[in-house]
Amino acid sequence: HWRPDPTVGLEWGRPGPGLPARALQPQTRLGATLTVADGAGVAGGDRATFVRASLRGELRLGDVGLALDLPYYDADVGEDPRHRSELGDIRLGARWVALERGGFALAPALRLTFPSGGFARARRDMLIEPAALLQYRLGERLTFSSGQALVVGAKLTADDGAAVATELFYSASYSAAWQVLRALQLLGELTTVIGLRGIAGRGDDARAVALAAAARLTLGRVRLSLSGGAGLNSDARELLGRYAFGVLVELGL
Repeated sequence: HWRPDPTVGLEWGRPGPGLPARALQPQTRLGATLTVADGAGVAGGDRATFVRASLRGELRLGDVGLALDLPYYDADVGEDPRHRSELGDIRLGARWVALERGGFALAPALRLTFPSGGFARARRDMLIEPAALLQYRLGERLTFSSGQALVVGAKLTADDGAAVATELFYSASYSAAWQVLRALQLLGELTTVIGLRGIAGRGDDARAVALAAAARLTLGRVRLSLSGGAGLNSDARELLGRYAFGVLVELGL
């Protein structure tokens, strides 16, 4: 039985602070994703096309969910073929449903992103993302959720040894899901990323806004999601990418 989850879960060409949005309800599952997305290139600010594949898993322990995202292929298709493929940034997450009453639920969450990837971000640092997740279910067909995260880039020196200010972002997502048919859901998601502190020219003053949507088909224990998104302003196109398209296949356990 799949628990309510209105988040789109789309990856972007440049994985952004606080993204992808996190589901509130824990669910034991295994999944695989494939994403094609535009993003700022590794060098010189040129645009690039990225192909990313990852494995996702989550374990539900009562009201607690423990999640792992392992990107095993992360490629800039415009690079020299000998250097295309890189392991992506590994993410570990946990959340606890602290309150659930009627159709309302509240959960604190924490996610850690480790700098294992070759193309993921210009700076090699760990991201620490505490968040508050809210969800409200209206009847049997409509579910809304919101995630408010503070994202800290926890590295004090750059790779060349120079001092670097700790990055700080505020990231918010607002998601909705409509159960069109018993097996079909349509989802929409608005995301904002605001730079609070960091390196000049690297998102320190970003005011990024992005929109994503998905169609989700559920067939018993198997769930298939087709999603797409676009950066709505110049900050979003620089920080996240101009567009992204993804496929997610999940098996509920």
